[in-house]
Amino acid sequence: AAFRNVVTTVGMSVADAVHATATGPARLLGLDHEVGSLAAGLRADLVVLDGTLQTQCVMHGGQWVTME
Repeated sequence: AAFRNVVTTVGMSVADAVHATATGPARLLGLDHEVGSLAAGLRADLVVLDGTLQTQCVMHGGQWVTME
């Protein structure tokens, strides 16, 4: 919900919201060599959203997480 609110309420672009919630914090914490972007060799953590920015599925550490 926080990601969706940043995009819909604040008006931030999806690309900027991704940077603000993933890439930037990973870099700030010194973890950008492990997480924060989709690149070969990094841990595969991602969230798939639909057109209304609702979570459809989640991958953590390269494994799909069951959502109920």
